[in-house]
Amino acid sequence: MLTKDQAEAVASYLLTVFPGSGLERQHAFMSAWQMASEALEALGYAVETSWGIVLHAKPVEPAVLPRWDDMSVVVLLAAEQSGRIRLAGCYAANLPTGPVTADELSQAALESLGLVADRRWTDAAREVLWRVAPEETDTDFRGDGRLNHVLREKVPDEVLHEIERARDLKNEVVRKNQLDHVFFEKWRLDDGWLNDEAGGRALMIFHDPLAQEAAARFDRASGRSQQIHPLAGAVVRSIAHRDKLKQMDGEMLSSSQVENLLGIERQALDERCKAHKLLALRMGAD
Repeated sequence: MLTKDQAEAVASYLLTVFPGSGLERQHAFMSAWQMASEALEALGYAVETSWGIVLHAKPVEPAVLPRWDDMSVVVLLAAEQSGRIRLAGCYAANLPTGPVTADELSQAALESLGLVADRRWTDAAREVLWRVAPEETDTDFRGDGRLNHVLREKVPDEVLHEIERARDLKNEVVRKNQLDHVFFEKWRLDDGWLNDEAGGRALMIFHDPLAQEAAARFDRASGRSQQIHPLAGAVVRSIAHRDKLKQMDGEMLSSSQVENLLGIERQALDERCKAHKLLALRMGAD
């Protein structure tokens, strides 16, 4: 669980980097800002809506602070999304990544969470990075024995009901997406199935590679899994959000416009999309 000092530091950071100004801010259906929206509500600074957040005039102290690990993931994603840090896997191999690329504001936020010291990742950062940018670490999380605990743990009845409902779906892409979401919400590497808020309020961290690996192992152990495209979940989400995105104020940006806006080349843009850092809709030949 976060400490109060960490919670204040994280809230200040997220409010600074979150797009827009004023009391109402839109997440534009971008993963980092969707998760930041939930995080700010959990911290007592905003009310989350379907399109973003409405900030409180004065923060409301939450009964339970968010989990430290989940909040650390959100901060890293927000820093990467806003171009305040480069993380391995999203940029060309010849560019430096990691804490040395963080701006001063992000450096301070990461230090407050204990993820960075002397401009280097701390040991505590490893498992957080496994959920955001595994390439930033020197170990393969798939070799961690704790991932197999999910095969031996008793599944809480309410979670088992959600799992079975997801696995009964006939469309394999939707089935995988729904099963992944059960693990995003209800499972963590250190704690296994989350039965309470003893470790803090859990946040919905979608695109979590650790949770997806646990879900896949659970599914394979039951003999129900089939070969599914690795971007299946992103495809479902893009379809579900397409109409909403088109209805939002402002025009859609082309790939070249996004390249100019972010100051990156097409290859880096494609890599961000593949890493689920950007949501892209295919429009014509673009």
